[in-house]
Amino acid sequence: NQAGIVYQSDAGLQITSAAPDATNRLLAFDYLKPFYRDPDWQPDGGQVVFQSQEGSHWEIFVINPDGTGMTALTRPATALVDVLPSNVAPAWSPDGATIAFLSNRDADHEAGAWRLWVMRADGSDQRPLDIPVNFDYTFASEQILDWGP
Repeated sequence: NQAGIVYQSDAGLQITSAAPDATNRLLAFDYLKPFYRDPDWQPDGGQVVFQSQEGSHWEIFVINPDGTGMTALTRPATALVDVLPSNVAPAWSPDGATIAFLSNRDADHEAGAWRLWVMRADGSDQRPLDIPVNFDYTFASEQILDWGP
């Protein structure tokens, strides 16, 4: 957005201001959980959405641009399974009210493990999109979602 850019680096999530004399600022980093990935800045500059590795799976979080208010938007419904599902590749809608993401929860593994989901900006109303598209997602390569105009 016009305030600057947010990006992932080996040091964590970082923000660079759009000002000519800008310096980089660390937004989020945790030595115990060093895997924050795929940040996307809300179009109005309000929050940054990203994915974080939580043990054996990934979840989606938001954080304020000043580094406060980190909040989990997705969480497993139960821990009583062999493998917890992951939620990855979050992307803000152009109006900043909705987040699209990929999830392998409730997946038909024969058709492709990942499906496109959406949720409100506060994490409520999580639902898969009823479209006949399934995705393969690999954590070894950069795969992101983006909304069209």
